Amino acid sequence: MTYNPNIPQGNQSGADTQAPMLNNFASLKTATDINHVTFDLADQGKHPFVSLHIQQDAPTTLVGEMALSALVSNLSGVQNTELALRHQSNATNNIFTAGGTGFFGWTRLPSGLLIKWMNEVVFAGSDTGDTIDFVAATGPRFVEIYAAFVSPSGTNTGNFTSYILNYNINAITVWSTLRYGADTGSNNAGNILAIGI
Repeated sequence: MTYNPNIPQGNQSGADTQAPMLNNFASLKTATDINHVTFDLADQGKHPFVSLHIQQDAPTTLVGEMALSALVSNLSGVQNTELALRHQSNATNNIFTAGGTGFFGWTRLPSGLLIKWMNEVVFAGSDTGDTIDFVAATGPRFVEIYAAFVSPSGTNTGNFTSYILNYNINAITVWSTLRYGADTGSNNAGNILAIGI
């Protein structure tokens, strides 16, 4: 079926245009039924699910508007289609379905909050430094480090602490220390969680 926007003409009667007009109604119903509950049902007009056409660029938003879009993104290290939320007045476009789930992982919430985590191995009585890169263009505005000690491979335990050694617009360097009573021949792992914007 092909929609015909040129009917009826001024010199055509209803009988002349009945077939193409019925075809137009059928075409409109076909288009309306895509991702919508069909006519004459209790939930007509509602969406059973939402399907978004992939955009190459972030949509523009005016005052009082917000936009949800599907964008091609490389934030996860590979090219994927992700969901993005943009608030009014062309605010930052937050891609919030990209992320990494490994030991060095991250996720971004629709609010723009960025959460990153990592697993770090430290030898007893020593220090280890790791850098967490932030993908936000503005860098981390607020960062908290949480360290949770994980049992070492040896028989003793130690105190695992982390602190921010270096902080700039694009990254933070986390320095971890393992002290007091751990088996010096064992690797000791700690988990670090960083939160930023």
